[in-house]
Amino acid sequence: VYLKSVELKAKNDIVADIQMYNTLIIRVFNSETAYNYFKANFIGLKTECIGLMVLNSHGHVLFNEIISEGSINIVPVYIKEIIRLCIEYDTDTVLIAHNHPGGSPIPSSNDIKTTREIQLALEGIYVSLFDHIIIADDDYFSMRNSGCLKDICKKQGLDKKKKENITTYPIKYSLKSITKKIKSLFFSL
Repeated sequence: VYLKSVELKAKNDIVADIQMYNTLIIRVFNSETAYNYFKANFIGLKTECIGLMVLNSHGHVLFNEIISEGSINIVPVYIKEIIRLCIEYDTDTVLIAHNHPGGSPIPSSNDIKTTREIQLALEGIYVSLFDHIIIADDDYFSMRNSGCLKDICKKQGLDKKKKENITTYPIKYSLKSITKKIKSLFFSL
């Protein structure tokens, strides 16, 4: 039992070292790079899951994990958790990904609606949603590359698109309630 415990700790240490090494050398600068980095999180999953990738200002990955698991064709999205991680890592850029275990990476209307809800919520804390990638087997769909993802908040001197041209959907959280929740997070630390 002791030997297995030592072996498990050694394996965990190696995995942690690999993750730290990848964080230091991996730069995400486009959707293909993000997909290649995300896809390892989704290998072999039979249910829909959502992954979040948090980047620093140089495009290095600070966080890349599954943040929510669902059923065969739906996954709950916890915007509060996404915002909490953005604040924890003090970032201004994130990417999200989720899988379609059925094999087709084409987004549903609900996928697009939820992406825009997340995007609008992130705008309230000045974080840019760089992309939402849908992964299915060895294929992927980039909402950014396809034009489904309208940039609300671009960084580093790029012009903002006019809000009048962006279709908005009702969101569960108002900007006021998100701001209130963010403040409560700061005071609870």
